[in-house]
Amino acid sequence: MRNVSGILNKLPESISSELRKLPIEIMNGLEEIRIKAGQEVRILSQNTEYIIGQATDENMIGNILNNMLNHSYYAYEEELAKGYVTIEGGHRVGVCGRTVIENGKVKLIKDISSLNIRCG
Repeated sequence: MRNVSGILNKLPESISSELRKLPIEIMNGLEEIRIKAGQEVRILSQNTEYIIGQATDENMIGNILNNMLNHSYYAYEEELAKGYVTIEGGHRVGVCGRTVIENGKVKLIKDISSLNIRCG
C-alpha cells in the first residue's frame, strides 16, 4: 500500500475502515480522497472514481482538518489562506469554505465544506 497510513490515521474510523477494506490495487493507485459535506466520500484511483458509503457533514470535516493539522489550526493559518495545507508525509490537502478577505487578500477560510486530500 502507498504511504497513506498517516492519512488514514487522521480520518474518522468510519471512513478509514472502509478505505482499508479496498483491494490493494485500488489503494496502491490512490490519488485523491474527496470529502464534501452532505455527500459520500469519493476517492480517485488510477483515473477511476469510487464512492465510499460514508456521508459527511461540516462538523466531521472540521474534525478531520483539525486531526490533519494536529489541532494547531492557527499554526497553518497563512497556508490555509492559500486554499491548501501540506501535512505529514508531503500530502497536500485542498480546503474549500467561506473566505474572509482583509485588505483585498484572503485572510482565512472558515466554515470548511470540503477537503481534497492528494495522496502522493
